[in-house]
Amino acid sequence: MTNNETVAVEQVKAREVAAVLGLDIENLDIREVNGGHMGYIRRIVADEESEFFIKAHDDTRFTDEQRRMHSRQYLDKEAAYMRHIVGEKAIVPKVHGLIDDALVLDCLSEENGWYWRAPENEEQKQAYIEDVLQALTSVEVVDVIDDKLSDTRPALEIFLKDGWQIFDSKKAKITKKAAGWRDRLGPDSQQYFGRFVTDMLTVNSKMVAQNLADIDKKSTLSHHDARQANIAWHPDHGARIVDWSWADEGTEKADTTMFLIDLAKSGHDVSGYMDEYFDIDHAMLLMGYYVSRSLEHIVLQQQEKS
Repeated sequence: MTNNETVAVEQVKAREVAAVLGLDIENLDIREVNGGHMGYIRRIVADEESEFFIKAHDDTRFTDEQRRMHSRQYLDKEAAYMRHIVGEKAIVPKVHGLIDDALVLDCLSEENGWYWRAPENEEQKQAYIEDVLQALTSVEVVDVIDDKLSDTRPALEIFLKDGWQIFDSKKAKITKKAAGWRDRLGPDSQQYFGRFVTDMLTVNSKMVAQNLADIDKKSTLSHHDARQANIAWHPDHGARIVDWSWADEGTEKADTTMFLIDLAKSGHDVSGYMDEYFDIDHAMLLMGYYVSRSLEHIVLQQQEKS
């Protein structure tokens, strides 16, 4: 399928959803939304009175049957968890339905005052961080849905088995790629990089994996992808969390730990929140996963480079 044909399919999908929602098709505004993963169609559809966000599965984007099936399952799972949580806490956007393989939500657009990253203004940034941490903490008191909503592995299992449990097999590749990684960092980060690589190459990864597997902590519901890109914040309305496809059983502070790591990666000072919201064991779990995955996908971002 050509790019023009793909755009046409996506426009048709958006218009079909808009028609079901009762929007004015003659005066319809369809805007593309960038970002996200798994190849979903993401659009804002609006007329003069209403505005919605749609996240739609499209069969034509997949050649692998398992990935096609998972795409549908993850969308169903996200809708199920949003509906499940909204009855407990106002921390997810309103779900308007699943229409023709399209999840329809309230539109939380930047034009309407929603932030999808930490604000630069220091006063707003503090309010943002505190609201998001409270929202992520409130997720932990919501029950995990008993029904298995997809045939994929649980997130904690993925983090461990695709991280520290296979880390020994990755060490040769780390050594080979270390020089290229270093060049992606700014001067202030490079001084820490050599020590980091040395530590990762000498760590007893099997012992780390076993220690993490043996930890017995209280089980909670966790989002498992608590990054800024999956959280909208408004000064008057607080935080709304999206993309619940990885949600399942986790541990206390798993989400707040991931969020603080994401903020720190973006250059924000999170030192004042570490004692209450950071779990070193979950951070260690994520470290093994992030480094292992970085060998297959580029996840190290250029920082402070001038």
